[in-house]
Amino acid sequence: MKSGLIPTRRAVVDLNRACNARCLMCYYAHDENKWSKSLDEVKRELDAARERGNTSVDFTGGEPTIYPYMDEAVGYAESIGLHTCIITNGLALDRIRRLTRVGCREWLVSIHAYESKHDELLQVPGAWEKVNAAVDYLNEAGCFLRVNTTLTCYNAEDLPRLARFFLDRVNPRIVNFINFNPHYRWGEQDQPRVLQELNRVQVKVSHVAPYLKEALDILNDQHLQANVRYFPFCALRGYEAHICNNPQVMFDPYEWDYGVSPKTPEAYLEYGRRLQENVCARQGPCAECGVVDVCGGVHRNYAKLHGWDELKPYREKSDDPYYFKTDLEADIIIPVYEPGPACRRLLQEIVEKSVPPYNLIMVSRRQSAARNRNAGLDRSRSPYVIMCDDDIEDLPSGWNRELIRVLRENRDVLAVSARLMNPDGKPGPNSANNFDMSSPLVRVSMIPTACCIFRKTDLRFDERFIRAGWEDTDFFTQMEDRGGGVFAVANTVRVVHKNEEKNRGGAGNRHNQALFYSKWQGKIRVARETDHGSADPQVLNREIRRCLEEGQVEAALPLLEQAFSMGLMDAEMFNNLGFACWELGEKEKALECFYEALLRDPGHKEALDNLVDASGALSSYDHLTSWLEKRLEALPRDPHCLFLLAHCETLQGKSREAAVRLKTLLSIHPDYPGARELALRLLDGGKDESEEKVSVSCPSMASGTRKESPELDLSMFNRGPFLTRRGCIDVGHICDIDCLFCYHRFEERKGRRFLPKEEIMARLRRDREKFDIRITDFTGGEPTLHPAMEEIVRFGASVGNRICLITHGQWRDEERILGIIEAGVYEFLISLHGVEEDHDRVTSPGAFEKVMRSIELLERHHVPWRVNCVAHALNMERLGRYASMISSLAYPPYNANFIVFSPLAGWRERGEIDFQAQHSQLAPHLAEALEVFNKSGIWANVRYYPLCLLEGLQQHVTCFPQICYDPFEWDYRSYANLGDEVIEKVYRLGKATGVYAETEANLFHNTWSIIQSQRCYRKGPQCAGCRMRLICDGVACQYRERFGVGELQESPGEPILDPIHFRRGHPSAVGGSHEIARGTR
Repeated sequence: MKSGLIPTRRAVVDLNRACNARCLMCYYAHDENKWSKSLDEVKRELDAARERGNTSVDFTGGEPTIYPYMDEAVGYAESIGLHTCIITNGLALDRIRRLTRVGCREWLVSIHAYESKHDELLQVPGAWEKVNAAVDYLNEAGCFLRVNTTLTCYNAEDLPRLARFFLDRVNPRIVNFINFNPHYRWGEQDQPRVLQELNRVQVKVSHVAPYLKEALDILNDQHLQANVRYFPFCALRGYEAHICNNPQVMFDPYEWDYGVSPKTPEAYLEYGRRLQENVCARQGPCAECGVVDVCGGVHRNYAKLHGWDELKPYREKSDDPYYFKTDLEADIIIPVYEPGPACRRLLQEIVEKSVPPYNLIMVSRRQSAARNRNAGLDRSRSPYVIMCDDDIEDLPSGWNRELIRVLRENRDVLAVSARLMNPDGKPGPNSANNFDMSSPLVRVSMIPTACCIFRKTDLRFDERFIRAGWEDTDFFTQMEDRGGGVFAVANTVRVVHKNEEKNRGGAGNRHNQALFYSKWQGKIRVARETDHGSADPQVLNREIRRCLEEGQVEAALPLLEQAFSMGLMDAEMFNNLGFACWELGEKEKALECFYEALLRDPGHKEALDNLVDASGALSSYDHLTSWLEKRLEALPRDPHCLFLLAHCETLQGKSREAAVRLKTLLSIHPDYPGARELALRLLDGGKDESEEKVSVSCPSMASGTRKESPELDLSMFNRGPFLTRRGCIDVGHICDIDCLFCYHRFEERKGRRFLPKEEIMARLRRDREKFDIRITDFTGGEPTLHPAMEEIVRFGASVGNRICLITHGQWRDEERILGIIEAGVYEFLISLHGVEEDHDRVTSPGAFEKVMRSIELLERHHVPWRVNCVAHALNMERLGRYASMISSLAYPPYNANFIVFSPLAGWRERGEIDFQAQHSQLAPHLAEALEVFNKSGIWANVRYYPLCLLEGLQQHVTCFPQICYDPFEWDYRSYANLGDEVIEKVYRLGKATGVYAETEANLFHNTWSIIQSQRCYRKGPQCAGCRMRLICDGVACQYRERFGVGELQESPGEPILDPIHFRRGHPSAVGGSHEIARGTR
């Protein structure tokens, strides 16, 4: 590492010679052998690559996307820890889509010319439009995109145009300009055909150089990283830092290791030298050049055709491959007020852990931080500047090179901070208060200068800032104001920040705070540091809001006190105070604050939403009722207030009053969308039976007059697209174990009974004939204990409604299970709630081993199975290990369900539940487990979990709106044993209130999902503006009462109406696909 040469950790697998293009400059244009490797051979190469210490692999060819086992190759590579990249011509968009879904997230796209010349060069009409479509898709899918452009006679003069196209349309992270190498049979220049085509394709380096320089200038100006491969250095003087030839290729992180082992600079440099000797000539000017071992020379087949006249030797002498590599150089500036032991430790760490080339600039003067930082900038000469304060510790090896890499690959990022950690190993508070540790790069609104990198700039710190504090926020605000862009935190570089404030500096420096706000008032969107305050009302309000949104309630309190003392308590301030009180547990006080906010501004929508939600959570409606009545006195026909007051009365059981208000509302606004929530309560038994019933007209009827409804064909609800064909029957709660989190744990055991077999069979027949159910899950209790289960299973198979048994898998009577199997059971859904001790802890001692024996039994008899795992505080940290264990079984399941513990049934009234985990605590462990299952080909679901907390994995989440579309969940007509009258009522309710449905046949299912979701779950204030609010449950009522809703994250945008928005394109995730899912294993 001390040489600055870091061996690449990227392998390559050459899959085939088959291709769907006929590129004129292809290395293999004269090779007629169109071979393709077997999948076993590919797997062996991938295993060897991993054993050599690689972390990535490029698939090349031919055209990898048409390789017949490409899905399997990607899946296998990802499963053994190799990040995959496919090199493609972009012609096969359908296959690119599929491979992206399989798991390939990095693509190297070949774009070799502009518009029609690209078609001509590939000899494929329409290739330009196809590669553009592929690029658009890959960008929409969020993939990491690179571009290859081979330098030829076809594109030389268009290179500047291509560069602008890359910036405007393609948006790659890296662009590679590859000088055409006349390898393989291209060297047979004595063959007339080869020579003719070589002259047609190969461009002289002297001709292409000026256009190439212009293209590089265009890309450099926009900070888009560009490489030039296999190009003589002397033909591109002044741009040598961009060139990667044979001496450099083994150290480029996006080039290949070519099977070299061990991974040492010496071994890799030796191989690069051998490549140089085998390919390049050292004659003519190259023989005299002092840096020929840096450049490598020119390809001998090129020299054979074009000679040496274009080349001019260098006089300076070096054999260091990175002699010209100034684009990897950074100036590390350490501003120090007064040197001490911490500074000495940091200097020692930098020497031990930094990768050359770098320059170390330490400024040690007893002056302001701004002056010390500027003194360092004045001495800086490198393309990158790293600021590192002397209270930084534990730098990771190669930290400076990693910061450079991140900044180079993200041209929209102005500056990057290392992830600042506390000494206790927890994330520190100064990285824009964004604590996402799972993403490699986290874009944020502001960063500190404690340990950061930015591009060389003529900007300077404002020396009016005294001592320390705010000068870094001002500096980066200048940077943002000048050119736009974002800041980022690199989780790949984690350092300890002791956050020592010297010279009476820091965020509490009131002089600097006032200077900052006076300087930027009216220009900045938000105040950005955690503990800043301000006397400016607007800035103060924004700062309070930011603190609350980021969960820094304690930081907001002194600012609220300041606002109160200054007489600034307007509606917004009272709303913010109410939110803070709620988070701190002062919930009655919160109600009063939301009420006060509305008295000051009746149009404050958020305060009203908060008052509604808080009233419902506390079942305390006095403040809400009072305000709504006052509002209706002023605006008696306000539909929103009528609806809210009716809803409020419904919640209190005042059905008569609610119905009267609903009737008034519908006479004013027949299609008012919120009426479904009120109608839900009335439909759901929320009436006050002691009072006289009041007729409530359906919202679709005008002026309260009722019309005869046309007869409804209820069978149409069987025909909706993507609906599940799986039903469910609760056969009774008798069980022989006592799981810690069982929904029925608080029921009296002596009163438990199994349903009679006649009732079960009647429902199986009815569900098959009326609802087109093909599979029915039996839940309980423990269904295998039902005395007539073998007979019931046989009956279900006979009527075409086969049985899946949800079971604990701890079978005491193997003969009973064998009888059920022989009767024709469809599958078993086994509850396995963790690895070994985790499972035993929540079920019974020895339970894990019993389940393993049951799985072996199913394997012997070829019975499919799935697995349920309740996710909770006791097993969450080992969910990744659990997924690996399940995936590695000799007979694995084809589906896995993580059921996030939901405090329903008897658990609803339990405030403190020891094993209950917060959703945000579960998130990283669920994500890890899902990735493991995805790599192994097992489709996994997460049930009853907020969509916003599994960003990028929402296709795996099943809330109530998704249940009827999940092939592993149930049609609630079956589960709830609904009669025709209820089904029709629910359908008409949905139709009248405008519930979204893809077709009329989906309408009942979507409406019923809304009813169930609103019965069991609640959302937070931030959900009001979230694009996923209509397809997500939020959190359970007990959960909200215990933990609040501070974890929920608004995902802004137009509301998503489609319940399976995230599931489309995932065949295993939507109804009608259970057989597909089973077939994949």
